[in-house]
This record gives sequence, structure tokens and C-alpha cells, in this order.
Amino acid sequence: MKKTTTKVTLITGLGVGDEKRFGEWRYAEVEYELQGERAAKKPLIAQALCELIPRVREDGAEVTRAVFLGAPKVEDVWWKSGLIKRGLPGVEVAFVSTPEGKSLAELWEVTSALTSVLESDEDEAPGQPRHYYLEVTLGYRAMPILVASAINLALAAWARRRGVTVPRVTMLYGAWEAKASDGSMPIWDLTDLVAAGRWVSAVDAVASQGQSHPLASTAASLAGAWGEDSPVLDLAGAAERALDDVAFGRLSGLVRESAPELRDQVKG
Repeated sequence: MKKTTTKVTLITGLGVGDEKRFGEWRYAEVEYELQGERAAKKPLIAQALCELIPRVREDGAEVTRAVFLGAPKVEDVWWKSGLIKRGLPGVEVAFVSTPEGKSLAELWEVTSALTSVLESDEDEAPGQPRHYYLEVTLGYRAMPILVASAINLALAAWARRRGVTVPRVTMLYGAWEAKASDGSMPIWDLTDLVAAGRWVSAVDAVASQGQSHPLASTAASLAGAWGEDSPVLDLAGAAERALDDVAFGRLSGLVRESAPELRDQVKG
């Protein structure tokens, strides 16, 4: 049986850039590094990621689609001029026009647009594994928090849908503040930081209300971030079974099975 290929999508933001300083491509060329792999110098981090992502993935899957978000001025400079298509030959590219972000209401619109992009191809290839890389270096100053919010909104929606394969989601940031002496720049994976808030809420539900479902649901919706065979899933499952035994007064099952299983998972 042929293995289904993962559909890899890159979602990124863009600013107008500085044509006077850097010429047509409006950003300085940088040698980006991801998980020990370096790309040739590129003006756009999206170009570097399209080169680097297949090299760091175990399955070697390439970025087949790149979605850019930006305000109308960005659309004029990058999309209508054809620069984006020229910069990413062989990749299906799209542009989503968003407000300038000059008010909280406009930032909510940007978050909504991001969430819509995450869910846009759910019906195109049912059951096909999907992996979204969301890059937050350029574009809106609030881009990191907007992307984090969009990821959590999408994960919550996916967790509520039966029969939906939850995509893997990775949040990346080109760390200018960690630029090396040779000029190279690391790309950091911030996914765990995004997931932390969901884990805190789930654990709080267990501690304060004795509800195990939020923990199991969170583990399931975040499984893609760590891999489907993640020990986090085993731990959450064991906690859910132990709490269910407590809730339903199944003392024998708690003592003989679920409590020892949970203890072993915690120790492991």
C-alpha cells in the first residue's frame, strides 16, 4: 500500500521592506539555519524555509504551498508585482490581504484570517496528513501572538470534530537577536511555548474540577506537535483512565490497573 504523502504548507507574513536600502527584494540577504542545516543566503525567510524544511524532515516532504499574509501596501509590493511567485518557483503561492492592524478589531481580523487559512484545505484531501509551518519573523509586530492565538483556536476546533485528522502545526521564528558572528541566523521552533497554555488549562481542569477530558483532548489535539507515538499521549490516557475510575467509584480498577499505570507513566 502506497504511503500517503504529507501536504506541507508554509504560512508567513510580510512587511513592505526597504527598497532604498536593499533593492528590489527589500530585505537583507541572510544565511538562515534550521536544526543544524543552513540555506544559501536569501532575502526572505520563506525562501530559506522552502529549502530547509525538506532537509530536516524525516520523510523529506517539500513545501508545496506557501500562503503570505499582509496589508494592502504589502499586497501591492509583493503580490501584484509578481515578486513572490518569482522568489518561490515551483511552489503554489497565495496571498491573503489583511487589515493594517491599527486597532484591536483589525488584529482580530488578522487572527481570523490565519485560522481560516489553517482550515482552508481540510476538505480538499480528506485523511491526507497535513503539516503547517507558521513563520512569525516578518510582517505585523504582533504576528507571534496572533499566530499563537490562531493555532490554539484551530486546535480547539479540530479537537471537537470527529473523524478529522488533526494536522501537525509548527511555529517558527527567525531569531535576529541570536544572530551569529558569521552573520547566520537561527530559526527557532516555538511550538512548545504555544502549547504550554493549553496544557496549563487542561491540568487546571483536572486539579480543580476532577475533569479528565480536557487533558486527553489537549493531548490528542497536540499529538502532531510531538508525533503520534508521543509519551505525552500515553500519560494523558493513563490520567484519564485513573480519574474516570475515581469518578465512577471503580476502586478495584483504580488500585489494580489505572493507578499503577499512571504511576509508571509519571516515572517513565
